[in-house]
Amino acid sequence: MKKNFPSWACCLGQFLLAVLIPCLAGAAEPVMDISLFTTFRTGAVNAAKTGSFVQALQGEEQALKVAQDQFGPTSLSLVPILQDQGVLEWQLARYPEAEQTLKWSLALLERNLGPQDMKVAGSLDLLAALYLDLDRLEEARLLEERAVALREAGDSQGLFNSLELLGRIELASKNAPQALTLFQRAQVNLGELSKLAPAASVNLWKDLAQAYLAQQNLTQTRTYLEKALAAAQNGFSPDSPQAADGMLDLADFDRSHGFADKSAALDASALAIARKFVGTNYDYQALPHVKRLARALTAVGDASSAQELWKRVLQTETAVFGPGHPRVALALDHLAQTELDLKRKEKAKDDLQKSLGILRHFFQEDHPLVLQTQGLLEETSQSSP
Repeated sequence: MKKNFPSWACCLGQFLLAVLIPCLAGAAEPVMDISLFTTFRTGAVNAAKTGSFVQALQGEEQALKVAQDQFGPTSLSLVPILQDQGVLEWQLARYPEAEQTLKWSLALLERNLGPQDMKVAGSLDLLAALYLDLDRLEEARLLEERAVALREAGDSQGLFNSLELLGRIELASKNAPQALTLFQRAQVNLGELSKLAPAASVNLWKDLAQAYLAQQNLTQTRTYLEKALAAAQNGFSPDSPQAADGMLDLADFDRSHGFADKSAALDASALAIARKFVGTNYDYQALPHVKRLARALTAVGDASSAQELWKRVLQTETAVFGPGHPRVALALDHLAQTELDLKRKEKAKDDLQKSLGILRHFFQEDHPLVLQTQGLLEETSQSSP
């Protein structure tokens, strides 16, 4: 089945959670020495690690109440709690609540530090990234242009993050030349960050590949996918999950552009790595490995095994997020593609219709995820039995 978007495109939400959540260094208020507050915050972190996001959110809300009681509703000390709470609401697809929480965090920073303080930029990143996920691109662009301007004063690592995010916003806006310029500017600021966080290089090379692909420059696209793979192998290890992802990305590109001979060896190597990280546990923490293995199995033509794994993913994500969450919709999309490979057209149509219903509940008709699933459904409906 033809896909509307490259399968190797980065997941912005995961990137933000790993890289962009800001740290409020040098806060004006002292750190709270309250055992109950610490209990709530620690419990929230531990719950989030296992995918218990509702429980984690409850912990952050309780910690926020304690902080408000001690310092008041306009204290700078509320900011880290609000940022964590906003990200959790985002994860749970409670988008209006996430927006209001992250706006509150931004307002407190501006009130206490002034709108030109560099620490404001991290809060701008988070809100802009949320708007990008919601396809509110102009709002995202305005916030991120402001973040870039603040960080140009001397925060090279933060500037890298903001330039990359702004580049992704431009790419989503179908402005590939401007996205390419921003990614190239980010590359200048990569520097020591690539040694401290190898994922930064990997993600940037993939971003550059996507920008070149949008301009139909296939030579440069492949060059940067190769660079992403090399960065993963060097920064992590040759048999790391990150290296397997890089192999699958490059193989997808080769397969899509008539180089099946090149993709076969990459697919086989990626499959061998992916198998090592999946056992009999399919809980939330195992999901990235399970999805990677399913993708590798699909690449080598084992649709039946891939289908069973996507069923496991769907079961786990339904349990974690609930049956009406966008992540569940995307799992249904992947499951439908394996069903089509197995000539189970009616089952695939049913799953795509369920997915489309979920996505339409959260997003407008012109949102990329809605358009992608609608396209897959139309293509399925028009195909031969």
